[in-house]
Amino acid sequence: MLNQGGNGGFKLLLVMHRQLVKQPGSPRRQRNIRAAAILGGLCSADHSAPLQPVYQAHRAVMAQEKTLGKVSNARRLGLQRLDRQHQLVLLRLYSRAPGRLLAEMQKQADLMAKFSQGPNLLLGDLHPNISYHDMYEEAIARPRPPSAVLAPRPAFNIERSVRIGIHTSIAGSLERSALKAVELGANTFQIFSSSPRQWKASIPTAPAIRLLQNAREKFDLAPLVIHDNYLINLASVHDGVRTQSVQAFRGELERAIAIGAEYLVAHPGNYKGQTIEQGILNVLQNIAAAAEGLKFDKLMLLLENTAGAGAQLGSRFEELHVMREYAANMTDLPIGFCLDTCHLLAAGFDVANEDGLRHTVAEADRLLGLGNVRVIHANDSKAPLGSHVDRHQNIGEGYIGLDGFRRILAHPGLRNKAFILETPVDKEGDDKRNVDTLKLLWQKRSTTTNKSS
Repeated sequence: MLNQGGNGGFKLLLVMHRQLVKQPGSPRRQRNIRAAAILGGLCSADHSAPLQPVYQAHRAVMAQEKTLGKVSNARRLGLQRLDRQHQLVLLRLYSRAPGRLLAEMQKQADLMAKFSQGPNLLLGDLHPNISYHDMYEEAIARPRPPSAVLAPRPAFNIERSVRIGIHTSIAGSLERSALKAVELGANTFQIFSSSPRQWKASIPTAPAIRLLQNAREKFDLAPLVIHDNYLINLASVHDGVRTQSVQAFRGELERAIAIGAEYLVAHPGNYKGQTIEQGILNVLQNIAAAAEGLKFDKLMLLLENTAGAGAQLGSRFEELHVMREYAANMTDLPIGFCLDTCHLLAAGFDVANEDGLRHTVAEADRLLGLGNVRVIHANDSKAPLGSHVDRHQNIGEGYIGLDGFRRILAHPGLRNKAFILETPVDKEGDDKRNVDTLKLLWQKRSTTTNKSS
Protein backbone atom coordinates (compact mmCIF):
# COMPACT_ATOMS: atom_id res chain seq x y z
CA MET A 1 0.00 0.00 0.00
CA LEU A 2 2.85 2.39 0.86
CA ASN A 3 4.55 1.72 -2.43
CA GLN A 4 1.49 2.13 -4.64
CA GLY A 5 -0.11 5.00 -2.77
CA GLY A 6 3.20 6.79 -2.35
CA ASN A 7 4.06 6.64 -6.03
CA GLY A 8 0.67 8.15 -6.85
CA GLY A 9 1.24 10.95 -4.36
CA PHE A 10 4.62 11.77 -5.88
CA LYS A 11 3.18 11.93 -9.39
CA LEU A 12 0.40 14.21 -8.16
CA LEU A 13 2.89 16.69 -6.67
CA LEU A 14 5.21 16.50 -9.65
CA VAL A 15 2.38 17.27 -12.09
CA MET A 16 1.27 20.15 -9.86
CA HIS A 17 4.79 21.56 -9.93
CA ARG A 18 5.18 21.34 -13.68
CA GLN A 19 1.84 23.04 -14.31
CA LEU A 20 2.30 25.95 -11.95
CA VAL A 21 5.94 26.82 -12.68
CA LYS A 22 4.94 27.47 -16.29
CA GLN A 23 2.55 30.20 -15.15
CA PRO A 24 3.85 33.71 -14.55
CA GLY A 25 4.17 34.54 -10.89
CA SER A 26 6.54 35.41 -8.14
CA PRO A 27 9.59 33.26 -7.29
CA ARG A 28 7.86 32.53 -4.01
CA ARG A 29 5.10 30.64 -5.85
CA GLN A 30 7.71 28.49 -7.59
CA ARG A 31 9.54 27.79 -4.37
CA ASN A 32 6.35 26.59 -2.74
CA ILE A 33 5.71 24.13 -5.53
CA ARG A 34 9.32 22.95 -5.37
CA ALA A 35 8.76 22.27 -1.72
CA ALA A 36 5.71 20.19 -2.58
CA ALA A 37 7.75 18.21 -5.11
CA ILE A 38 10.42 17.47 -2.54
CA LEU A 39 7.83 16.25 -0.08
CA GLY A 40 6.85 13.85 -2.82
CA GLY A 41 10.19 12.18 -2.23
CA LEU A 42 8.56 10.43 0.68
CA CYS A 43 6.53 8.55 -1.88
CA SER A 44 9.42 7.12 -3.82
CA ALA A 45 8.55 3.88 -5.59
CA ASP A 46 11.41 2.26 -3.66
CA HIS A 47 9.91 2.67 -0.19
CA SER A 48 12.90 0.99 1.45
CA ALA A 49 14.92 4.18 0.92
CA PRO A 50 12.56 7.13 0.39
CA LEU A 51 14.45 9.67 2.46
CA GLN A 52 17.88 9.49 0.83
CA PRO A 53 17.08 11.68 -2.22
CA VAL A 54 15.37 14.21 0.04
CA TYR A 55 18.48 14.45 2.17
CA GLN A 56 20.68 14.77 -0.92
CA ALA A 57 18.54 17.55 -2.40
CA HIS A 58 18.30 19.49 0.82
CA ARG A 59 22.01 19.22 1.59
CA ALA A 60 22.82 20.23 -1.99
CA VAL A 61 20.90 23.48 -1.61
CA MET A 62 22.70 24.31 1.62
CA ALA A 63 26.06 23.48 0.05
CA GLN A 64 25.33 25.65 -3.00
CA GLU A 65 24.25 28.56 -0.84
CA LYS A 66 27.54 28.31 1.04
CA THR A 67 29.70 27.84 -2.08
CA LEU A 68 28.18 30.78 -3.95
CA GLY A 69 28.55 32.99 -0.88
CA LYS A 70 25.04 34.35 -1.35
CA VAL A 71 24.09 34.26 2.31
CA SER A 72 25.46 35.74 5.47
CA ASN A 73 26.56 33.72 8.48
CA ALA A 74 23.26 34.52 10.15
CA ARG A 75 21.37 33.24 7.09
CA ARG A 76 23.51 30.09 7.08
CA LEU A 77 22.63 29.43 10.71
CA GLY A 78 19.00 29.94 9.75
CA LEU A 79 19.38 27.26 7.09
CA GLN A 80 20.81 24.87 9.67
CA ARG A 81 17.81 25.44 11.92
CA LEU A 82 15.60 24.97 8.87
CA ASP A 83 17.30 21.62 8.22
CA ARG A 84 16.02 20.30 11.56
CA GLN A 85 12.56 21.72 10.83
CA HIS A 86 12.59 20.04 7.42
CA GLN A 87 13.50 16.69 8.99
CA LEU A 88 10.61 17.02 11.43
CA VAL A 89 8.21 17.73 8.57
CA LEU A 90 9.39 14.61 6.76
CA LEU A 91 9.11 12.51 9.90
CA ARG A 92 5.65 13.82 10.62
CA LEU A 93 4.46 12.69 7.21
CA TYR A 94 6.42 9.48 6.99
CA SER A 95 5.62 8.11 10.46
CA ARG A 96 1.89 8.09 9.79
CA ALA A 97 0.03 4.88 9.03
CA PRO A 98 0.83 3.81 5.45
CA GLY A 99 -2.84 3.67 4.49
CA ARG A 100 -3.14 7.41 5.10
CA LEU A 101 0.03 8.48 3.35
CA LEU A 102 -1.54 9.39 0.00
CA ALA A 103 -4.25 11.42 1.76
CA GLU A 104 -1.58 13.27 3.69
CA MET A 105 0.30 14.04 0.48
CA GLN A 106 -2.89 15.40 -1.10
CA LYS A 107 -3.40 17.55 1.99
CA GLN A 108 0.14 18.90 1.64
CA ALA A 109 -0.43 19.66 -2.03
CA ASP A 110 -3.62 21.58 -1.18
CA LEU A 111 -1.74 23.45 1.52
CA MET A 112 0.98 24.44 -0.91
CA ALA A 113 -1.60 25.71 -3.39
CA LYS A 114 -3.27 27.86 -0.73
CA PHE A 115 0.02 29.44 0.29
CA SER A 116 1.39 29.87 -3.20
CA GLN A 117 0.97 33.66 -2.93
CA GLY A 118 2.08 33.85 0.71
CA PRO A 119 5.16 33.06 2.77
CA ASN A 120 6.80 29.68 2.32
CA LEU A 121 6.09 27.96 5.61
CA LEU A 122 8.28 24.92 5.07
CA LEU A 123 11.46 25.96 3.31
CA GLY A 124 11.86 29.69 4.03
CA ASP A 125 13.11 32.38 1.65
CA LEU A 126 15.78 30.47 -0.26
CA HIS A 127 17.54 32.19 -3.13
CA PRO A 128 15.16 32.42 -6.14
CA ASN A 129 17.81 31.12 -8.58
CA ILE A 130 18.11 27.79 -6.78
CA SER A 131 15.80 25.12 -8.15
CA TYR A 132 14.94 22.65 -5.43
CA HIS A 133 12.95 20.62 -7.93
CA ASP A 134 15.86 20.30 -10.37
CA MET A 135 18.14 19.16 -7.58
CA TYR A 136 15.54 16.70 -6.38
CA GLU A 137 15.16 15.14 -9.83
CA GLU A 138 18.95 14.99 -10.20
CA ALA A 139 19.25 13.27 -6.83
CA ILE A 140 16.71 10.55 -7.58
CA ALA A 141 18.22 9.96 -11.01
CA ARG A 142 21.60 9.07 -9.52
CA PRO A 143 22.07 5.43 -8.46
CA ARG A 144 22.07 5.12 -4.70
CA PRO A 145 25.37 3.80 -3.24
CA PRO A 146 25.04 0.55 -1.30
CA SER A 147 24.59 1.03 2.45
CA ALA A 148 25.89 -1.45 5.01
CA VAL A 149 23.19 -0.22 7.38
CA LEU A 150 20.16 -0.50 5.11
CA ALA A 151 21.15 -3.77 3.47
CA PRO A 152 20.32 -6.66 5.83
CA ARG A 153 23.45 -8.37 7.11
CA PRO A 154 23.68 -12.15 6.88
CA ALA A 155 21.91 -13.62 9.89
CA PHE A 156 24.05 -14.92 12.74
CA ASN A 157 25.29 -18.41 11.96
CA ILE A 158 22.95 -20.70 13.92
CA GLU A 159 22.10 -24.36 13.70
CA ARG A 160 19.00 -25.64 11.99
CA SER A 161 17.54 -26.31 15.43
CA VAL A 162 15.87 -23.37 17.10
CA ARG A 163 17.83 -21.10 19.42
CA ILE A 164 16.03 -20.90 22.76
CA GLY A 165 17.50 -18.91 25.61
CA ILE A 166 16.81 -16.83 28.68
CA HIS A 167 17.98 -13.69 30.47
CA THR A 168 20.55 -14.63 33.13
CA SER A 169 22.31 -12.65 35.85
CA ILE A 170 25.97 -11.57 35.76
CA ALA A 171 26.07 -11.46 39.58
CA GLY A 172 29.33 -13.13 40.60
CA SER A 173 30.91 -13.14 37.15
CA LEU A 174 30.23 -12.92 33.43
CA GLU A 175 31.09 -16.61 33.07
CA ARG A 176 28.42 -17.54 35.61
CA SER A 177 25.72 -16.01 33.41
CA ALA A 178 26.75 -18.35 30.57
CA LEU A 179 26.95 -21.40 32.83
CA LYS A 180 23.49 -20.62 34.24
CA ALA A 181 22.09 -20.57 30.69
CA VAL A 182 23.60 -24.02 30.08
CA GLU A 183 22.18 -25.29 33.39
CA LEU A 184 18.71 -24.19 32.31
CA GLY A 185 19.03 -25.97 28.95
CA ALA A 186 19.47 -22.86 26.80
CA ASN A 187 21.71 -22.43 23.77
CA THR A 188 21.51 -18.62 23.66
CA PHE A 189 21.18 -16.03 26.40
CA GLN A 190 20.77 -12.36 27.31
CA ILE A 191 22.43 -10.32 30.07
CA PHE A 192 22.77 -6.81 31.44
CA SER A 193 26.40 -5.75 31.06
CA SER A 194 26.14 -3.77 34.32
CA SER A 195 23.49 -2.86 36.89
CA PRO A 196 20.36 -1.81 34.97
CA ARG A 197 19.47 0.74 37.67
CA GLN A 198 22.74 2.73 37.83
CA TRP A 199 24.18 5.29 35.45
CA LYS A 200 27.88 4.55 35.94
CA ALA A 201 29.54 1.28 34.94
CA SER A 202 32.96 0.00 33.93
CA ILE A 203 34.12 -2.41 31.24
CA PRO A 204 34.72 -5.95 32.60
CA THR A 205 38.31 -7.09 32.93
CA ALA A 206 40.03 -8.99 30.14
CA PRO A 207 40.25 -12.25 32.16
CA ALA A 208 36.51 -12.09 32.93
CA ILE A 209 35.70 -11.57 29.26
CA ARG A 210 37.99 -14.45 28.27
CA LEU A 211 36.24 -16.84 30.66
CA LEU A 212 32.87 -15.84 29.21
CA GLN A 213 34.09 -16.40 25.66
CA ASN A 214 35.52 -19.80 26.55
CA ALA A 215 32.20 -20.88 28.07
CA ARG A 216 30.30 -19.70 24.99
CA GLU A 217 32.58 -21.66 22.68
CA LYS A 218 32.51 -24.79 24.82
CA PHE A 219 28.71 -24.92 25.11
CA ASP A 220 27.82 -23.32 21.75
CA LEU A 221 25.99 -20.36 23.28
CA ALA A 222 25.05 -18.01 20.48
CA PRO A 223 24.08 -15.33 19.94
CA LEU A 224 24.85 -13.31 23.07
CA VAL A 225 22.37 -10.48 23.55
CA ILE A 226 22.87 -7.54 25.90
CA HIS A 227 19.91 -5.47 27.09
CA ASP A 228 20.62 -1.81 27.81
CA ASN A 229 20.11 0.09 31.05
CA TYR A 230 16.53 0.81 32.15
CA LEU A 231 17.46 4.42 33.03
CA ILE A 232 18.43 5.36 29.49
CA ASN A 233 15.92 7.53 27.61
CA LEU A 234 17.37 8.70 24.31
CA ALA A 235 14.08 10.38 23.34
CA SER A 236 13.82 12.58 26.45
CA VAL A 237 12.89 16.25 26.16
CA HIS A 238 15.13 17.09 29.15
CA ASP A 239 18.71 18.05 28.32
CA GLY A 240 20.13 16.56 31.53
CA VAL A 241 18.49 13.18 31.00
CA ARG A 242 19.58 13.10 27.37
CA THR A 243 23.20 13.89 28.32
CA GLN A 244 23.28 11.11 30.91
CA SER A 245 21.54 8.76 28.49
CA VAL A 246 24.07 9.38 25.71
CA GLN A 247 26.96 8.75 28.09
CA ALA A 248 25.35 5.59 29.48
CA PHE A 249 24.44 4.31 26.03
CA ARG A 250 27.99 4.82 24.78
CA GLY A 251 29.10 2.75 27.76
CA GLU A 252 26.64 0.03 26.71
CA LEU A 253 28.11 0.01 23.21
CA GLU A 254 31.69 -0.10 24.50
CA ARG A 255 30.97 -2.99 26.87
CA ALA A 256 29.03 -4.94 24.24
CA ILE A 257 31.95 -4.59 21.80
CA ALA A 258 34.49 -5.59 24.44
CA ILE A 259 32.46 -8.61 25.60
CA GLY A 260 31.90 -9.78 22.02
CA ALA A 261 28.11 -9.65 21.99
CA GLU A 262 26.29 -10.00 18.70
CA TYR A 263 23.35 -7.77 19.67
CA LEU A 264 22.53 -4.85 21.97
CA VAL A 265 18.79 -4.47 22.58
CA ALA A 266 17.41 -1.02 23.41
CA HIS A 267 13.99 0.55 23.89
CA PRO A 268 13.60 3.70 21.76
CA GLY A 269 12.49 5.82 24.73
CA ASN A 270 9.72 8.11 25.96
CA TYR A 271 8.93 11.37 24.13
CA LYS A 272 6.69 12.92 26.85
CA GLY A 273 6.51 16.72 26.59
CA GLN A 274 7.21 16.95 22.85
CA THR A 275 5.92 15.71 19.53
CA ILE A 276 6.53 12.14 18.41
CA GLU A 277 8.66 13.43 15.53
CA GLN A 278 10.91 15.38 17.89
CA GLY A 279 11.19 12.28 20.08
CA ILE A 280 12.26 10.14 17.12
CA LEU A 281 14.79 12.76 16.03
CA ASN A 282 16.22 12.90 19.56
CA VAL A 283 16.66 9.10 19.54
CA LEU A 284 18.52 9.16 16.23
CA GLN A 285 20.77 12.10 17.11
CA ASN A 286 21.63 10.61 20.49
CA ILE A 287 22.39 7.16 19.07
CA ALA A 288 24.67 8.82 16.51
CA ALA A 289 26.39 10.87 19.24
CA ALA A 290 26.90 7.82 21.47
CA ALA A 291 28.26 5.68 18.61
CA GLU A 292 30.61 8.27 17.14
CA GLY A 293 34.13 6.97 16.60
CA LEU A 294 33.45 3.38 17.71
CA LYS A 295 34.32 0.27 15.69
CA PHE A 296 31.41 -2.14 15.98
CA ASP A 297 32.94 -5.38 14.70
CA LYS A 298 29.99 -7.84 14.73
CA LEU A 299 27.74 -5.78 17.05
CA MET A 300 24.28 -4.74 15.87
CA LEU A 301 21.85 -2.50 17.75
CA LEU A 302 18.33 -3.97 17.95
CA LEU A 303 15.48 -1.54 18.56
CA GLU A 304 12.77 -3.29 20.57
CA ASN A 305 9.05 -2.78 20.04
CA THR A 306 7.11 -1.53 23.05
CA ALA A 307 3.62 -1.93 24.53
CA GLY A 308 2.77 1.69 23.68
CA ALA A 309 2.01 2.92 27.20
CA GLY A 310 1.82 6.70 27.47
CA ALA A 311 4.44 8.38 25.31
CA GLN A 312 6.52 5.27 24.57
CA LEU A 313 8.08 5.14 21.12
CA GLY A 314 8.20 1.90 19.16
CA SER A 315 4.77 0.33 19.56
CA ARG A 316 4.09 0.83 15.84
CA PHE A 317 6.20 -0.77 13.14
CA GLU A 318 6.10 2.52 11.20
CA GLU A 319 8.01 4.26 14.01
CA LEU A 320 10.67 1.55 14.14
CA HIS A 321 10.96 1.57 10.35
CA VAL A 322 11.56 5.31 10.11
CA MET A 323 14.16 5.17 12.90
CA ARG A 324 16.23 2.62 10.99
CA GLU A 325 15.70 4.44 7.70
CA TYR A 326 16.90 7.78 9.09
CA ALA A 327 19.74 6.20 11.09
CA ALA A 328 21.46 5.18 7.84
CA ASN A 329 22.17 8.86 7.19
CA MET A 330 23.40 9.60 10.71
CA THR A 331 25.53 6.68 11.97
CA ASP A 332 27.46 3.62 10.81
CA LEU A 333 26.06 1.55 13.68
CA PRO A 334 24.13 -1.36 12.12
CA ILE A 335 20.51 -1.40 13.28
CA GLY A 336 17.95 -4.20 13.33
CA PHE A 337 14.97 -5.12 15.50
CA CYS A 338 13.92 -7.22 18.48
CA LEU A 339 10.23 -8.14 18.72
CA ASP A 340 8.72 -8.85 22.15
CA THR A 341 5.63 -11.06 22.00
CA CYS A 342 4.09 -9.58 25.17
CA HIS A 343 4.61 -6.05 23.83
CA LEU A 344 3.11 -7.01 20.47
CA LEU A 345 -0.08 -8.29 22.08
CA ALA A 346 -0.35 -5.29 24.41
CA ALA A 347 0.13 -2.92 21.46
CA GLY A 348 -2.77 -4.52 19.55
CA PHE A 349 -1.10 -7.20 17.42
CA ASP A 350 -3.13 -10.37 17.97
CA VAL A 351 -0.25 -12.85 17.91
CA ALA A 352 -2.30 -15.32 19.99
CA ASN A 353 -4.62 -15.84 17.02
CA GLU A 354 -3.62 -17.65 13.83
CA ASP A 355 -4.88 -14.91 11.49
CA GLY A 356 -3.51 -12.22 13.77
CA LEU A 357 -0.05 -13.79 13.78
CA ARG A 358 -0.10 -14.11 10.00
CA HIS A 359 -1.02 -10.42 9.67
CA THR A 360 1.59 -9.33 12.25
CA VAL A 361 4.43 -11.21 10.55
CA ALA A 362 3.37 -9.87 7.15
CA GLU A 363 3.40 -6.29 8.47
CA ALA A 364 6.75 -6.84 10.16
CA ASP A 365 8.16 -8.17 6.90
CA ARG A 366 6.74 -5.24 4.90
CA LEU A 367 7.86 -2.46 7.22
CA LEU A 368 10.84 -3.89 9.11
CA GLY A 369 12.06 -6.73 6.90
CA LEU A 370 12.17 -10.10 8.63
CA GLY A 371 15.88 -10.31 7.82
CA ASN A 372 16.39 -7.35 10.13
CA VAL A 373 14.48 -8.99 13.02
CA ARG A 374 17.22 -10.94 14.81
CA VAL A 375 15.77 -11.68 18.26
CA ILE A 376 12.32 -12.56 19.62
CA HIS A 377 11.66 -11.87 23.29
CA ALA A 378 9.37 -14.78 24.12
CA ASN A 379 7.07 -13.60 26.91
CA ASP A 380 3.44 -14.40 27.62
CA SER A 381 1.24 -11.48 28.68
CA LYS A 382 -0.66 -10.88 31.93
CA ALA A 383 -2.66 -8.13 30.15
CA PRO A 384 -5.10 -8.64 27.25
CA LEU A 385 -4.87 -7.62 23.60
CA GLY A 386 -4.50 -3.86 23.07
CA SER A 387 -4.16 -3.05 26.78
CA HIS A 388 -0.83 -1.17 26.36
CA VAL A 389 0.22 -2.76 29.66
CA ASP A 390 3.67 -4.36 29.79
CA ARG A 391 3.37 -7.30 32.21
CA HIS A 392 5.28 -10.47 31.34
CA GLN A 393 3.85 -13.88 32.24
CA ASN A 394 5.13 -17.45 32.17
CA ILE A 395 4.71 -19.23 28.85
CA GLY A 396 1.21 -20.67 28.51
CA GLU A 397 -0.20 -18.86 31.54
CA GLY A 398 -1.14 -15.60 29.83
CA TYR A 399 -3.21 -14.24 26.96
CA ILE A 400 -0.95 -15.65 24.22
CA GLY A 401 -1.09 -19.21 25.54
CA LEU A 402 0.65 -22.44 24.59
CA ASP A 403 -1.07 -22.70 21.24
CA GLY A 404 -0.08 -19.15 20.40
CA PHE A 405 3.58 -19.85 21.14
CA ARG A 406 3.45 -23.13 19.22
CA ARG A 407 2.39 -21.15 16.12
CA ILE A 408 5.00 -18.45 16.74
CA LEU A 409 7.81 -21.01 17.05
CA ALA A 410 6.60 -22.88 13.97
CA HIS A 411 6.11 -19.83 11.73
CA PRO A 412 8.50 -20.12 8.76
CA GLY A 413 9.43 -16.45 9.04
CA LEU A 414 10.29 -16.68 12.74
CA ARG A 415 11.44 -20.20 13.58
CA ASN A 416 15.13 -19.52 12.88
CA LYS A 417 15.27 -16.45 15.13
CA ALA A 418 16.85 -16.45 18.58
CA PHE A 419 14.02 -16.79 21.15
CA ILE A 420 14.96 -15.35 24.53
CA LEU A 421 12.75 -15.55 27.62
CA GLU A 422 12.27 -12.62 30.00
CA THR A 423 9.59 -14.33 32.07
CA PRO A 424 9.10 -13.90 35.84
CA VAL A 425 10.50 -16.36 38.37
CA ASP A 426 7.70 -16.41 40.94
CA LYS A 427 8.50 -19.95 42.08
CA GLU A 428 11.75 -21.86 42.15
CA GLY A 429 12.30 -23.56 38.82
CA ASP A 430 10.06 -21.24 36.77
CA ASP A 431 13.02 -20.26 34.60
CA LYS A 432 13.84 -23.85 33.61
CA ARG A 433 10.16 -24.72 33.15
CA ASN A 434 9.77 -21.86 30.65
CA VAL A 435 12.83 -22.98 28.68
CA ASP A 436 11.57 -26.57 28.66
CA THR A 437 8.10 -25.44 27.58
CA LEU A 438 9.42 -23.58 24.55
CA LYS A 439 11.63 -26.52 23.58
CA LEU A 440 8.69 -28.92 23.87
CA LEU A 441 6.46 -26.68 21.75
CA TRP A 442 9.18 -26.52 19.12
CA GLN A 443 9.77 -30.27 19.05
CA LYS A 444 6.21 -31.59 19.14
CA ARG A 445 4.19 -28.71 17.61
CA SER A 446 1.44 -29.84 20.02
CA THR A 447 -1.92 -28.09 20.00
CA THR A 448 -3.26 -26.73 23.25
CA THR A 449 -5.77 -24.15 24.31
CA ASN A 450 -4.75 -20.55 24.86
CA LYS A 451 -6.36 -18.26 27.43
CA SER A 452 -9.20 -16.30 25.85
CA SER A 453 -8.79 -12.60 25.45
